This record gives sequence, C-alpha cells and structure tokens, in this order.
Amino acid sequence: LQSMSSQSQQFDKLSGELDIATSELAAVEKHISQTSYGMLKDKFDSMKKEVSEATDEVSQMLKTKDEKWALHKELKEKETQLTEDREKRLKEIEARVEEAKQTVVDKENAAREAENKSQALDMEMQSSEEDVKAAEEAV
Repeated sequence: LQSMSSQSQQFDKLSGELDIATSELAAVEKHISQTSYGMLKDKFDSMKKEVSEATDEVSQMLKTKDEKWALHKELKEKETQLTEDREKRLKEIEARVEEAKQTVVDKENAAREAENKSQALDMEMQSSEEDVKAAEEAV
C-alpha cells in the first residue's frame, strides 16, 4: 500500500513537471515564432509544403502525359491498320472491276464473232439456195 502511495506521488510529481515543461515549450515556441528566425522558419516550412505539393502535381501530370502518349500511340497504330485494311479492300474491288471489264470485253468479242459467223453462214446459205435454184432450173 505504501509503495503504491509513493508511486502515485511520483506520478503526480512527474505529471506536474511534464505540464510545466509543456508550458515552457509553448512559451519558447511562441517567442521563437515572434523572432526573425521563427518567421523565416515558418516561411521555409510553407515553401517546403508548396514544393511538396508541386512535386506531387508534377508526378500526376507526368503520369497523365504517359497515359495520353500511350493512347496516342495506340490510336496511331489503329489508324495505320485501318488505312491498310481500306487500301487492301480498295485493291480487291479494283481487281474485281478490272476482271468484270475484261469479262465484258471477252463476251463482246465472242458476241461479235458469233454474229460474224452467223452472217457468214447466212450468206453461205443464201449462196447455197441460189446454187440450188440455179441447179433446179438447169435440170
């Protein structure tokens, strides 16, 4: 019981000393803040905080820049791919158009040739009919 009482007194004594030290520290800090050193320290602390905030902002801006560059590169790649695909499709269409034109020319030539043969056969048939009539009259 007596040791607890002595410890309680010691605790009270230390608590009092701590309160006094805290009050003295507050007084010293107040005194320092009112001196030119204290004002400079406050300015330095605020500038340090601003630099820290600016550094954080720069880091964020660099991250955003990197993201936007990555997106830019991705879009450029897509644009290149789409352009290649479009050019390929246009070449395929052009090849089919040329093939269709050649088919038309071939069919026109075949039609002319058939018409020429038809006319030749028609003329040959007329000539044969004339020969038959002449032969009948001769008989």
